[in-house]
Amino acid sequence: MEDLLLEMDRLLRPRGFVIIRDKGQVIDQISMHLTALHWDAWSKVVKAERDDISSDDEKILFARKQLWQPDDDAR
Repeated sequence: MEDLLLEMDRLLRPRGFVIIRDKGQVIDQISMHLTALHWDAWSKVVKAERDDISSDDEKILFARKQLWQPDDDAR
């Protein structure tokens, strides 16, 4: 999962959005990694509506990559 998130981070432009729909456990794990990737805390999780190909435990995660630059103090 970490490799996939890192690749998404590499491809996504700053202030770009990502929408992920998956099982609740997977969305919860992804949410924990977003801070480390410097993605906005704007992330929002909503419960997905049930349809023919989904399960009851699905959630949808909306997240936005922020424009991150190192602090001047870190240099």
